[in-house]
Amino acid sequence: MNNLVSFQNLQKELIKKNFSIIQSPLSTGQNNTWLLIVNTQIIYIAALRTQHIVSILLHHTGKFSKLECGKIASHRRNAPRQTPNAHQSYPTDLPAGRAGFLEDRSVYLDYDGKTISHSYSIGCPQGSNSGPLFWLLIADEALKIDFEQDVKLLAYADDFYLFIASTGKQHFQAKVTRAMEQLDLWSGKSRVSFAHEKTRLIPFAKKGWYKHPPYCSYAGKSFKLERNLKMLGVILDDRLNGLPHIEYTGEKMLRILNRLTIAKHKRGLSGKVLKVLYKRALERILVYAAPAWWRGTVNQKNRLSSIQRKVLLAVTGAFRTTSTVALQVASGIEPIDLVCDLESAWYDIKKNHAYLTLYGTRVEGSKMEVAESALTHPSTWTTVQWDKCITNSDLTIFTDGSKIESQVGAAFCITSETDSQEHLFRLSDHCSVFQAEAVAIQEAIKWRNKHRPQSICHIHTDSLSVLLALQNHKISHHLIHRIRSHLDGNINLHWVKAHIGIEGNEAADRAAKEAATKDMVDVPLGIPQNSIKRQLKDLLVSEQNKRKWPIHPWYFPTSQKI
Repeated sequence: MNNLVSFQNLQKELIKKNFSIIQSPLSTGQNNTWLLIVNTQIIYIAALRTQHIVSILLHHTGKFSKLECGKIASHRRNAPRQTPNAHQSYPTDLPAGRAGFLEDRSVYLDYDGKTISHSYSIGCPQGSNSGPLFWLLIADEALKIDFEQDVKLLAYADDFYLFIASTGKQHFQAKVTRAMEQLDLWSGKSRVSFAHEKTRLIPFAKKGWYKHPPYCSYAGKSFKLERNLKMLGVILDDRLNGLPHIEYTGEKMLRILNRLTIAKHKRGLSGKVLKVLYKRALERILVYAAPAWWRGTVNQKNRLSSIQRKVLLAVTGAFRTTSTVALQVASGIEPIDLVCDLESAWYDIKKNHAYLTLYGTRVEGSKMEVAESALTHPSTWTTVQWDKCITNSDLTIFTDGSKIESQVGAAFCITSETDSQEHLFRLSDHCSVFQAEAVAIQEAIKWRNKHRPQSICHIHTDSLSVLLALQNHKISHHLIHRIRSHLDGNINLHWVKAHIGIEGNEAADRAAKEAATKDMVDVPLGIPQNSIKRQLKDLLVSEQNKRKWPIHPWYFPTSQKI
């Protein structure tokens, strides 16, 4: 089809215009873990209010094969224009997508010198990646339905999750009926139907679990009751203890491990290779979406430890009577419960940017630098060019960053026909060398744009990582985004090798080391994400060491006892 708008371009336009569907769990940047946490939070909030709650999983039929182009086009025509304060309107930049995707759609067949065509206005073409996104345009109408109190609808991809809370089990049927009637009105307008035979219901009691759970039905068909419901790859049980999910992932992982064990004995697969496969694949299966189901209970720890023990025996080849702690030490593999703690802590810090306490140590997550998602259209991307030449011109600048004795500094040196200057900046002590190198380039560009905006400038740096980051079109670091926003055609970037006697580079290096010794911080920045990860990893290792060598009173000499 001509002028078919790509999934990425249309998705960027929707986010840029603050389309209402982006405010839902369908939004870009939210993963399965986030949606699972949202689901469990809804259940916990209902329990705090002493309410029962049921979760109903709804499936659609014909969402792609019966998707009518005219329906989408009518949504587009009837949608309000985008205003500065509007958050629920269609983007105004979709004419090309509508013209290419929704109008004049035909199938052509060339055979024996003849061309046969057939026009159609329903369904998505095979292999179309824009089809699912157009489905979201239709599904967004369902998310705008004004349900009664204690009824909430969430959506992810092509599934709907309906949560209904009530103070008594006897009220569920009436609330379910009213909510389903509202959804049926939407499905009738959108010409999409629900597969009620695939609908699943899982109940959650306000205290404990249901011995006699409520049953609900609609249109003469009962919803199938489930104690465990698979949601986005995680087994959600009615007790929310996570044990059914651990059993499920454990069986899945052990099936793979059995194959690897056979390969170890028959094909000579070494223990080192098996360890790498475990860390890269099997462990990821076990800790998938851990922040959503990990509670750190004794039952969870024991079950995970027993699953990991089979891997440790396969990696080390030790006897079955060997203790689990000894196997962990011999293999160099961290306890799986500590890995789950690490995954949950990092997710909490990354999403909430709040401090937390892990193993008695405070982690300053609130001071972590925030990644900027610079969402730009691909047509606006400009390629950043750099080379390995040393160029002398009217304005030549050398930049460098340095970290000495936990103090960080950045500097740039200017050499021109008229004068030479040095500009020094001290950064926060927790900053990385990458940040220092980026700050040096950023400040050099700012100085040039302020004092010599018309001059052709050549900036030399020995930081290859910063130059490569500038060439990446997916920019997440705020410093890199700022540097790119200040670049123009008169600024040329060059990479030079460090510490080989280049005069300008050596001068910038001395200035950066001098900047690190300044008394006051000139450029305060957040803690790098890698530093937070390293701190969490160090806490995990420290906690594991306590398990290796537990401290008991009888370990000390008699003279040291009180």
